[in-house]
Amino acid sequence: MTVVGVDIILFFFYPHADSDKLGYSPGLTYLFDYYTTTMTDLMGNRGGGGGFSLYGNAELQVLDKCHLALQLHNNTLLAVTSLGAEKRNSENFSDALERFPLHFSFQDGVVSYLCPLMDEPFWVLNVKRGLLSALQNSLPVTGQEKLEEVDISGVCPTVYQKKGDSLLKMKDLENCSSRAFPNTFLQMTSLQDAKSTQLLQGWLECTQNYHEGVLNNVNCSETLSFRPFSEDGQGVQSKVELALKLQGSRRLITIKPEHRSLRVTNLLYERESGLKRERRELHAKDVLETVRQLCGRYHLPLEVADLFPLLVFQISELPSSELKMLWDSSLQMCLRNPLLDALPMCRTSVCVSFMFDQLSQVNQLAREAWIYSLAFIPEPTQDMLNRAVNLLESSLVNQATLLSVSTMLNQFCVRHSACANMTPVQNAARIFGKTLQEGCQPYNEKQRMKLVLVLKAIGNGGQAMSSLASLLAKCVAKTSTPTSLRLIGLEAFRRIPCETDRSMLMELYKDVQENPEIRISSYFQAMKCPTSALLQTVKAILRVEPSLQVGSFVWSHLTQVMETNDSLKTGIKKMLTPDLLSKDFKLEPWRYSWYYDATVHSGKHNT
Repeated sequence: MTVVGVDIILFFFYPHADSDKLGYSPGLTYLFDYYTTTMTDLMGNRGGGGGFSLYGNAELQVLDKCHLALQLHNNTLLAVTSLGAEKRNSENFSDALERFPLHFSFQDGVVSYLCPLMDEPFWVLNVKRGLLSALQNSLPVTGQEKLEEVDISGVCPTVYQKKGDSLLKMKDLENCSSRAFPNTFLQMTSLQDAKSTQLLQGWLECTQNYHEGVLNNVNCSETLSFRPFSEDGQGVQSKVELALKLQGSRRLITIKPEHRSLRVTNLLYERESGLKRERRELHAKDVLETVRQLCGRYHLPLEVADLFPLLVFQISELPSSELKMLWDSSLQMCLRNPLLDALPMCRTSVCVSFMFDQLSQVNQLAREAWIYSLAFIPEPTQDMLNRAVNLLESSLVNQATLLSVSTMLNQFCVRHSACANMTPVQNAARIFGKTLQEGCQPYNEKQRMKLVLVLKAIGNGGQAMSSLASLLAKCVAKTSTPTSLRLIGLEAFRRIPCETDRSMLMELYKDVQENPEIRISSYFQAMKCPTSALLQTVKAILRVEPSLQVGSFVWSHLTQVMETNDSLKTGIKKMLTPDLLSKDFKLEPWRYSWYYDATVHSGKHNT
């Protein structure tokens, strides 16, 4: 999330294209009536089910060609059942919808950015997202009818069809991505091109009608059915209808700019935890009651299970000054401070910074738990990384520090492709490289353990450690290096980018005089970056392979890749041909090296 001021936000409204596909006139406000209803029922059941309806007025204020604002008025919420409709909205409900205008960037029909005020509740913003998604027209002037569109439904392949003055927009919601919102410490790979098996089947159609480039009306219909029970016309189904109709236009009344913080977001549906939503204005004194209740209940697992997540969410909302106040109070209140366990689960910049400040003040058990927790931060910031890398040259450096900080480096670099040029990454590479420069022939057990940890840390670091590839290769290539260290060094190549020089791996594999374990590990790491030339080399070696151990592993690996359904291995699978396995090494797996592969697919998160 980006927080910006009113002046800087104008950057997002600069036109990105010169097309005049639409005809909204700057200085005018277009007045729409809107109506939406959502009904859920059993398929085939007539007169049952229930849902709600929302209707009111929507103003589309055209401040500039690409700078528009949406303002809602006269909103009414109805609860709908088979017995009729009942008004449900309160003054607070209407005020929340009408309080702020929503500024957005409108690039030739595409809503590219939203710039809501920080005070805008998530549910209000999602209502407005739904209306803007119906207004959006992503069809380019070139007439391309199939494209990818971002709206409240997700990132969806979308088909546009022109029918006279009407424009039909269709989406198969099962093909959409960014409809799930995982919040987990698990390291997963997103399957962007894979069609996930979702519990909900959905279809969306919108018909837009224009007059002189201005939307006259739009009608959208969305159907969602629960897959497990939807066979033979049975099961649960929800239908969403949305309509907007233009009532006219008038001169724009100048909008007085809000002197508040804004944030930049998009049309994707945005969730917020209920705990966070109810506790947006928390202070230390509010959280202290939760701490007090936890202090005497660690022997009551069920009560702790309820209170502990609450504490984690609460401290994630506190500023640093309030968190420090809470910490000081809890030290005096509790024999066992619940914050020792809650802080590593928080994972916000404030919580992580606070843990770094207190590392030297907590006991060794808590200190190691805190340091290990760094490895599970899904999106570390550069500030976090600076503090973490400083630990590598402090008195607190140990196994937990080396392994956790290096994993944190990899997490950072996955999201920042130019991370190798950043100071904390360069400092970490320098520290690890210094150990490799001292040589990989340990003179005692302490030195051996240090090398083991550094090599494992380099493996964790991945792209952040790419500058150490040549040093790592020298360490592994020397036969004077103990075999155990060579194997760990080879495994350290597992995340090193393919554009780095990895030729040493194939050289070791081709050397039939080399230790079979070294050859197998070299082959396996080399195959992380497969090319046609590399596979031809493997084919040639496999034909004359003298080692049954090496041949068995290579043959079983290639065989399983050819048979796999793992979408992440599609690239290498396409390059493999049956003639690659010209020599049969199908040997007993209990006697010879064998490759086994297992992949877990999460349908919920499409990972």
